[in-house]
Amino acid sequence: MTKNRIFSLLVTLLVFAAGMANLQLANADDSVLSAIEKRGKLVLGTSGNMPSMSETRDGKVVGFDIDLARLMASGMGVKLDIKTMAFDKLLSALEKGDVDVVISNVTINPERNMRVVFVGPYMTSGKCIVTKKDALAKAEEATDLNTSDTRLATLAGSTSAVFAKALLPKATLTLVDDYEKAVTMVNSDTIGGLLTDYPICLSILKRYPDAGFV
Repeated sequence: MTKNRIFSLLVTLLVFAAGMANLQLANADDSVLSAIEKRGKLVLGTSGNMPSMSETRDGKVVGFDIDLARLMASGMGVKLDIKTMAFDKLLSALEKGDVDVVISNVTINPERNMRVVFVGPYMTSGKCIVTKKDALAKAEEATDLNTSDTRLATLAGSTSAVFAKALLPKATLTLVDDYEKAVTMVNSDTIGGLLTDYPICLSILKRYPDAGFV
């Protein structure tokens, strides 16, 4: 199988859920993939605020997810058009046909799979907490954090938020639309920690080596 064919299959699967809207852009016998090729660009939806995965630096969106999208667009012979938006708006944009594909560290779960079609996973991860509090850092079970004294932030619309609401009902949860806001809150002790995916935690620790995060 050629490289172009592999990328074509990947993109076809990724955009299938949004394809019904995109079919209107093409002739009746054209596929969603053909519509993208005729348009000459692959429209990517991403949050642009997930460190190391999809983040904005010096006015440009960069990261692993962006590199993957560029590779896909290159394999199709089209340009990449990047649209950034709040994480919890991404799947709706895909369903409406505003974007062709979403790549933004989106966890695959049954609820989302009822709305869109996933390819992957291209990465596996777990949950972790960025904190300055030893008590939070030493927690070994979710039950250790399920107290009224636990104050956490997490990204709105994320599986981390679902995790916290389900397993930490006694904790105080603050939903944010930007990880940098959460980092500032942790650093100022406004909240106890940021609950997120492991790669995001590692990136934050690397970017703020002197903040005292653990």
